[in-house]
Amino acid sequence: MMDILSAKNSKWSPISFILTQIIGVALFLSWNIEGMTRSFWDKLDLQVFTFLNGTLSNSGNLWTTIWAIANNRLADLIPGIIMIAICYFYMSENKNKYFKQKLSLCIVLLAFTVVSTWICKRVCPDKNPSPCHSQNIDRGRDLDFEPVRLSKLYPKIKPKDRALDSFPGDHSIILFSLVVAMFLYGRRRYFITSFAVCAIFALPRLFSGAHWLSDIIVGGLFIIILSSGWLYATPLVGILINFVEKKIISKIFKLKIIKKFIKIED
Repeated sequence: MMDILSAKNSKWSPISFILTQIIGVALFLSWNIEGMTRSFWDKLDLQVFTFLNGTLSNSGNLWTTIWAIANNRLADLIPGIIMIAICYFYMSENKNKYFKQKLSLCIVLLAFTVVSTWICKRVCPDKNPSPCHSQNIDRGRDLDFEPVRLSKLYPKIKPKDRALDSFPGDHSIILFSLVVAMFLYGRRRYFITSFAVCAIFALPRLFSGAHWLSDIIVGGLFIIILSSGWLYATPLVGILINFVEKKIISKIFKLKIIKKFIKIED
């Protein structure tokens, strides 16, 4: 684990940078290029979706109702609230020491993740319909059974169970980014908590058919691996943290109303 000052004064790590770029690109190509590796992901996607969605019932039992609620848009607020709480406790530890620097790191991480996801959505050449999108027939992943459609069973709950373009998994990218940040700069309890949140809250969309497993594993991880190389193996994260801290955060914390509620130790 590194401290926040290590991030602010980060330097080039050529080997780590090259490795992350190679691994990230290789992971993406294993999914994107037709052939043996793509067929592996297609089969795994089908097997996982068939198993998870197969545990649901068209009769609408308690188990199925739980997953319908978990796929409601409001349920997406839960991991978001937990993430904010993790970041807050991380920033506030040791009597708010380095609070501004840690807050700057979280802002940089979020911004970089959003931009990376936006770029990926436009670089990926094909639409990747989710399992429950119009009885998905896509590159060997045609369904040979009628899936349980939560949106039809529970129209009032309005669960999300389909997407025209489900790759990459947006939520998984944001959750993965927090896991990586806590692994590198946070205490073990923050890393374990963020990892658990990532694993648990990735499940609802897999049960409902709004995402394939590869949307999360490949789509989420390859962006985070590539981004991690740029952020943590180059001086970029230090430059961005210093910029955000000096140009934005420091000015905000000079406001009297902020000083009243948060005592900061630089």
